[in-house]
Amino acid sequence: MIQIVTRCLVLLSVVAACYCTRPPYIQCQTSEECTKDSCCVIGTGRYTLPTCRKRRDTGESCRMNSNPSNTTLHYPDGETVVLTGVYYIACPCLPELQCSEGAEDGPRCEHQYLSNHLFDYSWENLEY
Repeated sequence: MIQIVTRCLVLLSVVAACYCTRPPYIQCQTSEECTKDSCCVIGTGRYTLPTCRKRRDTGESCRMNSNPSNTTLHYPDGETVVLTGVYYIACPCLPELQCSEGAEDGPRCEHQYLSNHLFDYSWENLEY
């Protein structure tokens, strides 16, 4: 029993040491580290820095089919950082919104009930 407890404590110490020793310039390694209305975002540059950014709000531009990704980044100082569930370029829309292609100037975050193609209905077959 003591061996099991000792092993668990050693394992927890190793995990804590790995987590606490990340470089100070890394703000997040997963979106769970950000607030509920934010996510962890990386850019496309070689030495991009993961940062917590706000999720997109109503009317803001968005990326269609934006899904979280897992990746590993390597920096010039020799640091390697493993990222889990991060987004490229921008966060997705807030949970109650969805990214819709309807706008002329690109996809925008809209309330789900507004983007269900209400105007796709053929009005010609209606009886008055």
